[in-house]
Amino acid sequence: MTQAKWNSLSYSHPVARRGVRSILVAIPALVLSLSASAICYWQTSVTLGLFLGPLVLTTLFTPAMILSHDEWRGRLSVLTALIIGPGIVWLSVANNITFHQVFLCELVLAGWVTLVSGGTLLLRESRIVPILAGTVTLFIACLWLTWPIWLSPALPAHQRAVGWLCWAHPVMALNSVVRQLGVWGSPMGGSDLAYRFLTILNQDVAYPHSQSIWPCVLLHGLIGLPLLSVSFLLGNLRTGRKTVSA
Repeated sequence: MTQAKWNSLSYSHPVARRGVRSILVAIPALVLSLSASAICYWQTSVTLGLFLGPLVLTTLFTPAMILSHDEWRGRLSVLTALIIGPGIVWLSVANNITFHQVFLCELVLAGWVTLVSGGTLLLRESRIVPILAGTVTLFIACLWLTWPIWLSPALPAHQRAVGWLCWAHPVMALNSVVRQLGVWGSPMGGSDLAYRFLTILNQDVAYPHSQSIWPCVLLHGLIGLPLLSVSFLLGNLRTGRKTVSA
């Protein structure tokens, strides 16, 4: 059998076609995550913003990217692309950051993106229209990410609650990995804007600096993975009903 004939048979096989399609649908998500991370590097250089920026930007476009596909292979491919894109940029430009640190940051991002994706897809598979499912998920995700800002007026009276909220926050977890780049909320940490205008954390209210990423990763992963699983089951159940009715 000639090589050309073998290639023709290989790509005509249904499994091969689905594999190639899954890779192709992930390309836009990968390009988007790479571009967002590259813009963060262009704006902040190798500072804490290089790691926090992709976290925020990935949160903003994850619901739309996940909902752009109906097949689960495509959704999982997009999820993977959104996670690995920032890691590629971090490894490429951050010479003072080790591979182990990038790996830990990727775990934080993976847990968070899994949670956002799972929440989005659960709402979608519950027959909520895509734009509403994405909007609701994005709103809740932004509330969690930005509580150090909008909760600032109430934080001085709830010091114990601050400790619990910081315990599994993605920003604090990422900061714990790249502590050599500074501390978020401190002007020495490359976050002068947050220090002056956005939050009173690390100023009027001291917060415990995370020593490990695992509370953050486990909390988001243990919620996000079941959400994805339930979404998958609901999708299969709905597909099965359509097949039977047809």
